[in-house]
Amino acid sequence: MKIGCATGILLCAALLPVPAASQENGRGFVFYENFQGSANTDGAIAKLDTTIGYNFNQHFGWDVGIPIYFVNPSETTSSTTGTGSTVGIGNLYSALRLRYPNPTVNFLSVFTVTAPTGDREKGLSTGHATFDWTNYFNRTLYSTTLFANIGIANTVSDTNFFLRPFTSKGFLGHFGGGAELSLNSYTGIGASAYAIVPSGEQTLVSRVVPAPSSTNSVGSPMGRGVGLGLRRGNREPQPFETVSETTGASDLAKDHGFSLWVSAYPSSAINLYIGYNRSVPYAFNTVFFGAGFNLGSLARQLR
Repeated sequence: MKIGCATGILLCAALLPVPAASQENGRGFVFYENFQGSANTDGAIAKLDTTIGYNFNQHFGWDVGIPIYFVNPSETTSSTTGTGSTVGIGNLYSALRLRYPNPTVNFLSVFTVTAPTGDREKGLSTGHATFDWTNYFNRTLYSTTLFANIGIANTVSDTNFFLRPFTSKGFLGHFGGGAELSLNSYTGIGASAYAIVPSGEQTLVSRVVPAPSSTNSVGSPMGRGVGLGLRRGNREPQPFETVSETTGASDLAKDHGFSLWVSAYPSSAINLYIGYNRSVPYAFNTVFFGAGFNLGSLARQLR
């Protein structure tokens, strides 16, 4: 069924920026293009992510890629912080993949490193190299795919469910799990929950506030009285909504929430999705969308 391949692509892409091409079998080059976006009260952030890789066999693969970000702050954010729309490349990344499909539980382990090629003043990098090691597990029972992931990193990685208004530096663990129900060969619905558990000092570099000449330090993500003191409805602002860079205790990057989505699979090489994400600590309601194209697979289909 088409849903089997596409679900694997979506689950990996949703939980970590793992190239969808990692789900291909056999040996050879892979080429994947993904466009995604998130929108909430801070504004809209979109990312065009190009990945090129090589599968050495059905178990091992290697990918490199670079994202381009499009940041468009909301009118409220722009009028208060003076931020305008920005475009820029993010961090160049490289990922090693170990994949073991199994009738009982499928396993995928991905180790990703990035180079600080993004513009720090635009919030597209912290100016430091990062790593993320994540292990994925999934199993399909009848028409439902169950999945879970666990990983460690020194940054909060983007997901297809939430392009955050900041980039971060600091050690953390991240966890997630959920399920996607196949409605037919071409559509599905899903739900998942996630948690980010930081440890030690954390630094957040905002994508929606311009870089000033100084850095603010706080002890928690609520940051009362920080920066501009801008209120967001009935909640206090987050540090990344008021200052360009914030360093503080581990709670600064702590997050948990859930996502709901609808997905469509016109072919085994294309996946489309749209959904809703709720971040509980940030009190964010985010609408997200995405379109992924396995260009290598599409080219082979057209031969």
